[in-house]
Amino acid sequence: MKQINLKEMYNAGVHLGSSVKKLNPKMKPYIMCTHDGIAIIDILKTYTRLFRITLFLKKIIANEGYQVLFVGTQRSIAPLIAEIATKSSSYYINERWKGGFLTNFKTVKDSRSSRQQDSLEQNQSGFSNELNSLPDLVIIVGQEKELKAIKECQKLNIPTLTILDSDGDPDKTSLFIPANDDSQSSVEFILKHLGQSILIGRLLYDKKKTKYGFQETSTRDFRKL
Repeated sequence: MKQINLKEMYNAGVHLGSSVKKLNPKMKPYIMCTHDGIAIIDILKTYTRLFRITLFLKKIIANEGYQVLFVGTQRSIAPLIAEIATKSSSYYINERWKGGFLTNFKTVKDSRSSRQQDSLEQNQSGFSNELNSLPDLVIIVGQEKELKAIKECQKLNIPTLTILDSDGDPDKTSLFIPANDDSQSSVEFILKHLGQSILIGRLLYDKKKTKYGFQETSTRDFRKL
């Protein structure tokens, strides 16, 4: 597994937050200083969180075979969402979120008409029919834009992991990584490390399942991270 490089993280602009005027007071513990009206995220705290979360993802997927759904509908990062999810054997939604998609999952899953299926594929790009149950974890990029998805996850008690900018709300996610969510280079840096952990966990899980034919369990306490 590729180690997290602090210099590469800095060059990707992970530490460059939003305007100070938009700073969420709840994010102040993760802000190092301000510069030219921009909140500067403490890159060491980003590094620590990313490091711990990547290890956690690898372990929990290796143990439980978590199904992960990536959600990010901002046009500039949509191709990246598809790329990372595909490479990590995960699912993704990178176009418009259709309200009730998770809360009405069984209805959508049981729907068999070709017209309904065509509409589903058009509006929910990347959500494969192979997913037979709700995702175990949803990774969110762009909290403000994905509030509908977040609310559905909260209603169903599906854990979320969010790349959270300085204007984000940590109370609206189970786990978060404080980082620039507007820059493509920043998002790419974070997602590549998450995707790598997910893929390794998936390979370990599949290998164990083939060898032993059973599934272990582990603690799912996301808040302790």
